[in-house]
Amino acid sequence: MLVRGMALGLLWEAVNESRVMNLSKRESGAGRMAGTGARGGFTLVEIMIVVALIGLLASIAVPNWVHARSTSQVNACINNLRQIDGAKQQWAIETKQALSETPRYDQIRDYLKSDVTCPSGGSGSTFGETYFINDLATRPTCRVVPETHYLPPDETGT
Repeated sequence: MLVRGMALGLLWEAVNESRVMNLSKRESGAGRMAGTGARGGFTLVEIMIVVALIGLLASIAVPNWVHARSTSQVNACINNLRQIDGAKQQWAIETKQALSETPRYDQIRDYLKSDVTCPSGGSGSTFGETYFINDLATRPTCRVVPETHYLPPDETGT
């Protein structure tokens, strides 16, 4: 943060110095050709300052955007895992299955709202590439990023 503050301070000094130089040129008439009116244009220093400010703002915004994107992917994957777990439980109740049974995707597909895949797996990924269904006693897991994409324990501790 200190570096950004120093950079802004240096840019502000350069802008002020550029303005002073432009005012002194305008007052003395230097830099104008005879017979031409006063031109209102930007100096190279002013353009460079604008480019530097845009770069500074981009350096602040891009990391925040990347963090927000990864956070939304984690949340989407966790919601998919909840849907899969709910579909497993519905399938088990309706078909009267034991906790040791492991459903296949084609058995729980009708209980899911839509085709679910982990967003971190890419656009061409499939259900089988991104999720483990596991047995009824075990929660489903993400194959892509299992370290951060997992169902948190519920109130009962399961």
